[in-house]
Amino acid sequence: MNAIEVKNLSKKYYIRKQREKNLTLCDKLFFSKNKILSLFNKTLKDEFWSLKNINFNIKKGEVIGIIGKNGAGKSTLLKILSGIVSPTEGKIKIYGQVSSLLEIGTGFHPELTGEENIYLNSAILGMTKREIDKKINKIVEFSQIGKFLNTPVKHYSSGMYVRLAFAIAIHVNSDILMIDEILAVGDINFQKKCFKKMREVTESNQKTILFISHNMNYIKNLCNKCIYIEKGEIKKYGDPKEAINLYTKINHKNIIPLAERRDRNGAGEIKFTEVKVLNQNNFEKIYSGDKIKIILKYKSIFNSVIKNVRIVLTVVNELDEKVLRFDSIFTKNSISEIKPKGEIICYSDKINLIEGLYKLNINIITGILTQDHIIEAYYFKIINNLDRYDFLMNPEKNICSNILKYNFEQR
Repeated sequence: MNAIEVKNLSKKYYIRKQREKNLTLCDKLFFSKNKILSLFNKTLKDEFWSLKNINFNIKKGEVIGIIGKNGAGKSTLLKILSGIVSPTEGKIKIYGQVSSLLEIGTGFHPELTGEENIYLNSAILGMTKREIDKKINKIVEFSQIGKFLNTPVKHYSSGMYVRLAFAIAIHVNSDILMIDEILAVGDINFQKKCFKKMREVTESNQKTILFISHNMNYIKNLCNKCIYIEKGEIKKYGDPKEAINLYTKINHKNIIPLAERRDRNGAGEIKFTEVKVLNQNNFEKIYSGDKIKIILKYKSIFNSVIKNVRIVLTVVNELDEKVLRFDSIFTKNSISEIKPKGEIICYSDKINLIEGLYKLNINIITGILTQDHIIEAYYFKIINNLDRYDFLMNPEKNICSNILKYNFEQR
């Protein structure tokens, strides 16, 4: 039995390139003329299709992941399915009550207390006072806001907002739950509770869940199927691993060689020419818990030894969070001098990284002057050894040291 049916769904917005208040008097007169003409000719407006010809069916009790780059149309899709935004074209059929968790504090009145907002929000979602009375203790216990239950929510932190909103959404008598990338605000322990609870309700076929995330491990471990959206169109709907592989391939297949990169900052007297990340056995296939080495080739305009050199390497995850940092000035054998041309290698101890795609930012500095700084200079994958869901549920399986040891070497 289907919970959601979507057929030929499209959403169009109109974009104005320049605000009227920023225009000159002459521009305003021209703008006013265009405004009058636009009454007769709508093509003068810029059109933007946030979604175009979306089709899919979701069965009752399924967990559906939604992935794609920022601006792909993921949040617009959930807002339309939640009834917040109307579609331009197409048909939607939803069988059951919908609850959504799209933005922090949505549906909360800032002047009301946590308890009052539980009753208000649950009532909006269709529950009677008697039903809320039966579940309020579970909601309060799950949200962990007991001490602040009678405090106006305008004094809550973003984490408290999320805990309370999720607790309400997961406990109300709804058939379908829609969640945007809002759980990333919560701490690791609360995320653990959320994923465990979502597994419970879906395994018992109590709820159908649509879940947006930039973290591919959440999608793999929580979802039966995955919708990959690119520029408002569905590129893949089906097996999560296949959708994720396609998403990764499309977005990272055309990486420009480092020597040809023009989007780099710095004085340019020293430039990186090549970068690679390998494991301890010199393979590009890296597992969580492997030792790694980052190989950097460079050249300079100098003919003699370069002094006061500092190398800074940053590893960033799929959420653009900095997860590792290697800085040559903090190593025992600091590289303060390098040859005019050569190779620098950063050797790292076992890395505590979960499965996923990572980006490497590289930077070389002389004194206080940045010479060459490149964002997303290299992409590499960590393969499933330390599963994200398993790590959340069983943190004791963390096989890596809390203190990351590394050193730099010049060749």
